[in-house]
Amino acid sequence: MKYNTARIIRFLIGYTLLSLLSACGGGNHSDNNPAVDPPTALLYPTPQTYWVGTQIAPLSPTVKGSVTSYSVSPAFPAGLVLNESTGQLSGTPTAATALSTYLVTAKNSGGYTSFSLSLLVYAALPTLTSVSPNSVPSSSSNISVAITGTGFTPTTRVTLGGQVL
Repeated sequence: MKYNTARIIRFLIGYTLLSLLSACGGGNHSDNNPAVDPPTALLYPTPQTYWVGTQIAPLSPTVKGSVTSYSVSPAFPAGLVLNESTGQLSGTPTAATALSTYLVTAKNSGGYTSFSLSLLVYAALPTLTSVSPNSVPSSSSNISVAITGTGFTPTTRVTLGGQVL
């Protein structure tokens, strides 16, 4: 049996190259999804103060890089909504909340970045409907004033003529 040395060498080289290409994912591989850098520098103006029953001005983030989705944890106060595509916060708060921090996250296939947004929602603004009496004689030193309206609490401060009542 006669062996052709050149033929054996070509076979071994071809087999070795084929093995190497298979080990690294093949030689006929095209990458249609190149690596994407994660977003960075997510930022919202903070802190934010809102009032129950008053629609907020939409609040949009700034961010570097591409973002495919936004999320928040824990959920924003009732009535406030995060647009998961744009990161914009909007809505009308329906319940008062203490100053709290919400972690907003911007994501893409390369990773994510987060920002801590602080929000405070006050109870509805008081609405004054009447003050009685309408006028007081200048000779009166002690007067009783009746204030009526909605949204007043025992700790609501009222100032009349520069004096806190």
